[in-house]
Parts: sequence; structure tokens; C-alpha cells
Amino acid sequence: MPEQNLHTPLQEIIEKLVSSTGSGTGLFLDLAELDFEEGAAVALLVDQIKQYLKRDGRLDLFQAPQVLAHNLYRVGLLTHPRLTLTQTRMDEAHAG
Repeated sequence: MPEQNLHTPLQEIIEKLVSSTGSGTGLFLDLAELDFEEGAAVALLVDQIKQYLKRDGRLDLFQAPQVLAHNLYRVGLLTHPRLTLTQTRMDEAHAG
């Protein structure tokens, strides 16, 4: 997926995950502004979250979109001891 197709909030979140120093102190991400236009973007973020949890401390996701929470569940990350989701958004289904 070319980077220019990513929405700015997603780019910022991925940059924070990738640039984490591995200090073990953890990271808080406010995802209230994050929306996904396509499934590839969700998969990209799930992969970055997985990589972050392998090398760093805690990760707190605030107001994650429902589709992200569902995909984290599907890959078994919701039970990860260093991952916390707070106030997950219940997104409306798209008409179609």
C-alpha cells in the first residue's frame, strides 16, 4: 500500500509506533480521529501494533475504531498483557 494513500491520522499513529525508542515505558494513542477507508490500512496498523508489542512496553489505545478492535481480536492480540483498549468506538455500519 503506497504511503500517500494513508490518511494523516493513520500516518501519525504509525510513525509513533515505528519511532518508539524501546524504553519500555509504554505509549498512549488517541485514535478518536482515526477512520479506515480500506481493509489494507487496518491490516497495516495491526501489523505495526504487533511489531511494537514485540519490542516495547505497554500500548494503550483510546477510542479505537470497532474494525481495529475486531481485527486485533482475530489475530489474538486483545489478550496481550501489554495492550489495553479503552472506550472502543462502536462504529455505524456502512450502507451498501
